[in-house]
Order: sequence, then C-alpha cells, then structure tokens
Amino acid sequence: MRKTVFFLILASLVLVLPLSAGGGDYRFSLTGGYNSPYNNDVMESNFSLGASFRFWGIFNLGAVMYTEIIEGGDNIFNIQRIDPLGIFSVGLGVRIPMGENIGIVFDNQNFYRGFGSDQGVYSFSDSWKVGVNLDLSETFGIEIYKRRLYDFSDEALSDPDSPLSGTPPEEGIDIIGIGFIIYL
Repeated sequence: MRKTVFFLILASLVLVLPLSAGGGDYRFSLTGGYNSPYNNDVMESNFSLGASFRFWGIFNLGAVMYTEIIEGGDNIFNIQRIDPLGIFSVGLGVRIPMGENIGIVFDNQNFYRGFGSDQGVYSFSDSWKVGVNLDLSETFGIEIYKRRLYDFSDEALSDPDSPLSGTPPEEGIDIIGIGFIIYL
C-alpha cells in the first residue's frame, strides 16, 4: 500500500512540475508492441497497448495494458481472438538520444493485476526494460527491447486466474519485444 501511495504521489509530481516549470520538450504518444517471453514456459506471448508522456526532453511517464493472443483462428495470422490479460503497468523511464533519430530506452514499471480478478487490483511484479528506439518520422517510431519481470507478489503466485501458468523462475521472466510509437 505504501509503495502504491508513493508511486501515485511521484506520478502526480512528475506531471505537475514539468508543466508548471515551463519550457522543455513535452509530448504525448501512443504505444503498442508484441512481447514474447523466452527461456521460460510460464507466460505466453502478448500484445501491449499504452500511452506515455515525455517531459523535459528525455523522461517518459507511461501506462500499458497487456492482452493475450488466442490462437487457432481461421485466418492468415492464426488468431482466434485477443483477450485482455487483466494486467497493466505504470512506470517512469528515460530515452537517451544517441543521434538525430535513435535513442537508448530504459524504464522501470510496476505491474498490477485486477481487472477481471476476484482478488481486486493488486501488485503483480516489478520490471525493468532496456531497448533501442528509432524514430522513422516526426510522428512514428519503432522500438526493440528486453523486459524482465521480477519480484512477483504473493497474490500473483496464489491467484488461480493469474496468467502465470506455473511458478516463475527465481530470477524472473525475460521478455523480448518489438513495438511502435505514434507521437501526438
């Protein structure tokens, strides 16, 4: 509970201070990505959709919702449907420019579960991400990244509806992903 309250206060300050200080580079963006866990059989591949706010030129505050891909459809992609996982994440990151259109991306996001869960909203795990971002135009970019989920909560491990199909490894779950960014 204290961690959630601290994060909400931090997120509020991150949004209020840059806007009140004036100047700087502020930008909203929509994100999406395909995430594929590797070296484990605990979690399935998924799509993510989110929104972020860049402030002071390099910092990002973002929120992402994750969806599950149900295979077995009668189409070229073999997708029957896409269902929400009931998992979302919120976090703070940084994009360090390494040239005119390329940057290195780092973030730390807390994952939460609760939509569709009998236990209500609870902390699922912590995560960090490292990746490369390439802006193809003023309004569109792509991102390749690695994310690690770690420090799973007791609720995540005991919830029978959790997307974890087994016990996660002690060191965490590694995910590799490719995504897009639409700058607004």
